[in-house]
Amino acid sequence: MTNAIRDGNHVTVALGVSSTDSTNTLPLTIDSATGRLLTNSASGSGDVVGPSSSTNNAVARFDTTTGKLLQNSAVIIADTTGVITGTEGVTLSGTTSGTTALIATAAASGTITLPAATDTLVGKATTDTLTNKTINQDGTGNSITNLANASIKAAAAIDLDKLAALTASEIAISDASGFIVSAAVASYPSLTELAYVKGLSSAVQTQLDAKGIGDLKADGSVSLTSDWDAGSHKITAEQLESDITTGTAPLVVASTTVVANLQAATVATITGLAPDTATTQATQGSITTCSNLVTVGALDSGSITSNFGAIDNGASNITTTGTVQAGNIGLGTDGTASALTLTEKASIALDPAGGTDGDYSGITVTGTAGAALAFGDVVYLAVADSRWELADADAVATGGSTMVGICVLLASGDNEPTTILLHGIIRADTAFPALTVGSAVYLGVTAGDVQVAAPNGEDDVVKVLGYALTADEMYWNPSPDHITVKT
Repeated sequence: MTNAIRDGNHVTVALGVSSTDSTNTLPLTIDSATGRLLTNSASGSGDVVGPSSSTNNAVARFDTTTGKLLQNSAVIIADTTGVITGTEGVTLSGTTSGTTALIATAAASGTITLPAATDTLVGKATTDTLTNKTINQDGTGNSITNLANASIKAAAAIDLDKLAALTASEIAISDASGFIVSAAVASYPSLTELAYVKGLSSAVQTQLDAKGIGDLKADGSVSLTSDWDAGSHKITAEQLESDITTGTAPLVVASTTVVANLQAATVATITGLAPDTATTQATQGSITTCSNLVTVGALDSGSITSNFGAIDNGASNITTTGTVQAGNIGLGTDGTASALTLTEKASIALDPAGGTDGDYSGITVTGTAGAALAFGDVVYLAVADSRWELADADAVATGGSTMVGICVLLASGDNEPTTILLHGIIRADTAFPALTVGSAVYLGVTAGDVQVAAPNGEDDVVKVLGYALTADEMYWNPSPDHITVKT
């Protein structure tokens, strides 16, 4: 500080200022003793000096440590309400260590209201115990999650109607996971069925076992002791069996209405039907099933359709103007001479046209295969072992003076049973080549085959097997003769 020299009304002042803050103002005073103008930047007491301008209602802050310089701030205290506002937040320091910052987000606008009591604020991420607090589940945006079973006390006494509703009028059970579910009436008793056991005094099975001892039981362990009249009710069963001895009718029927279907081991006498007289047999409209039918006269009306074990007509005749169809018709018995006699204009008719591949009709014989045979293979009966072997025209021994047939029942290998067509009609789309209608069909040079052209190789056997009816069907009638080709 330099001394100011008073000269009349003028004062000459020389100031030396050194500061990094160009806005600092140095205080100027007049020494009352000397009358000199003084500047002093050191700390001291007395008036303080502020900046040239400031924010209205802003809190004044000291500038530097002199105690006499003030500066503006961003903290505002309202005149009437006393509300304090700022731009960053408030940091609170504890009495020992640490600080707490209250900071609002940039876009936030809200009010924090403190209770009128001494209390402790609960933090979002802190662990605290609440007392005297109510959480409104129905409040806007409120929800309670992750509520564990251990958090619910027994004293809560939660009503069952607070649980998810089950199916009405069904009993409740626990499922495989231990949860309570409805028991579907398709698999479990309904409430109505469960009510049936109300009032039982002991186990159901015990009461059933003791009920009606000696009465008729469903398991058949108790027999009837007298006649049983079911009245107007119907008795239904899979099978009705009579153990009455011969001489007593096992079944008595009062109605004369024709029974639609009746099958029994023996039909002796049925009211309204007497099968032991020629008159009643001739006038019956239809007999559909019977194990044994014995006639005393001619059976020539109605129809016999299926499931007959045997028809024994003794020395009488079975007369029909239609067709008798059966899987097999046998004549006589072993050791008994019998014959099938064709009268004038009668014939054995073969099917003139096979329906599909594999069809045939005619005279057959069963035998044993000497090799694997397929339907339509040409075979001959081998003298050495009496087995049917594949025939071919390459040698007389396999196609010449031999008994020739054609396989109609395949055999999987040697010594397997088979059936051979000796004379008749056969259709074999797979086995036959394209045949020429009306032309001869020959034994082939390939084992088991037929061919449309006569073999012409040296020592080949030319043997006619029959004639073509269609491109894949032939009349099988092997010639007993053959020609050996010599060139």
